[in-house]
Amino acid sequence: MRLKRRGEKVLLYLDGKWQQNNYLPALVVLKIDEISSGVGFQKENDTLKEPFRGAVSRMVFNGIDLLERARKEGKMVKEGKGLRNIKPKPASVSFVNTTGYAVLSQRMTSSLTGPLRVSFKFQTLIGNALLFASYSADRNASFVIELVNARIRLSYKVLDKEMLIESPLLRNRQHLSDMRWHTLLFYQEERSGLQMLLVDNTTAVSDNEMQPELGNVVSIGGAPPSMSMARSGFRGCLATLRINDRLIDVIDDCDAKKDVVRGCS
Repeated sequence: MRLKRRGEKVLLYLDGKWQQNNYLPALVVLKIDEISSGVGFQKENDTLKEPFRGAVSRMVFNGIDLLERARKEGKMVKEGKGLRNIKPKPASVSFVNTTGYAVLSQRMTSSLTGPLRVSFKFQTLIGNALLFASYSADRNASFVIELVNARIRLSYKVLDKEMLIESPLLRNRQHLSDMRWHTLLFYQEERSGLQMLLVDNTTAVSDNEMQPELGNVVSIGGAPPSMSMARSGFRGCLATLRINDRLIDVIDDCDAKKDVVRGCS
């Protein structure tokens, strides 16, 4: 779950998917006196919420890692027996060279059914790089997400038809190749059919009637020579890649890999 506030707008995301947004009736300034994780505060004799029972692998508030701080301060409740063996799936990888790539296994690719939805985080200094690509030779179709002049460009081609979406120019000469973390989400809005590209706090929309589909070859961070894509690869870190709501382990779920290692340096 992720909750973001932008001015009077509050946005809720679940599993990387935008669920809803609400507008505050007025510009309210929140002052935080105390933060509690897993258990509610008490007012007189009433508890606001029952204690949470389950597993939490990460909790961040305004950039503060609450779980890590609780561990350092010795305020973390010890894990129960049933939770000790739960290990979060590795979610970040580094592409150490622009010639690198990772090709998703056919087993994983064939299991990714349903409407196409792609989300991930990235950080890099490279201004032009291939981030994600899928290709189907039998349909002569390709789906590509890339950095072009430090902006995101998304394209979907089938024969002679093409859909193109670009992230907007940022203010004050800001760009996406600044070695900061940036988030990306692409999906098709179910009711309107609009194609949505969300990059950080920006949104680009296309009303193209094409419906992008995942190809039978999926490559991450670059492309092997067999895909014949004349684009430079990615150098940097990529994390929490989800395709159709499935969290992808770029190391374990990919058969062919080059110049990619686990974790971010």
